[in-house]
Amino acid sequence: MEQTTHRVEMLPQVMADRYTAFAVLAVVLTLYGDLWLMVALFGVCAFMGFADGLIYRRAGLPHIKHAASGFLSAGALGVTLVAIALS
Repeated sequence: MEQTTHRVEMLPQVMADRYTAFAVLAVVLTLYGDLWLMVALFGVCAFMGFADGLIYRRAGLPHIKHAASGFLSAGALGVTLVAIALS
């Protein structure tokens, strides 16, 4: 935390910004229509959700929301890959 200059008390706001930015990016890429860029985005989002979930699970903390984010992103990735295969 010290090296990245993050402050624990600011973490909720930082995380809200992070997820808002990814949601906006998902909407923009959907409107733009580039399926390969969407594959990259949803792959990154799935990784983040699963990685965060694993971190919390290993610490013995609630992790279902993070895991759900990973599964939903993986689902969106799958739908996008199917769209590519059908196009």
